[in-house]
Amino acid sequence: MRGSDGAALAGDLPFPPPASGPPRLGEARARLTHPEVRWCGATYGVMERVPGGWMMSGMERTTPQDARDSLGWWLRARARDRGVSAAVRAAYLRGAERLDRDRPDELSVAGRLFRV
Repeated sequence: MRGSDGAALAGDLPFPPPASGPPRLGEARARLTHPEVRWCGATYGVMERVPGGWMMSGMERTTPQDARDSLGWWLRARARDRGVSAAVRAAYLRGAERLDRDRPDELSVAGRLFRV
């Protein structure tokens, strides 16, 4: 599986302790500690490869394309930064344009690797 170390498949995840008391007591306790349940569904975001792993920049997007659009916006903002060289700004702009044209899951821009 891509993006998983396989721990869940190998059964290495810890199990919660068994519930104690009558079922109604557990239900009442759950209503007190978790008064509202909200289903969020799948969320997506952008990761950047850094030394030692991946750095997450948020997982609040509702679709992979929304995450790509967010990355494109960020790359365009970096392309306007006069504090970096013109070559790096041009690379950021090319990366944003590629996201407009294609739907890559990984994108390398100015020596930085991003993943949706």
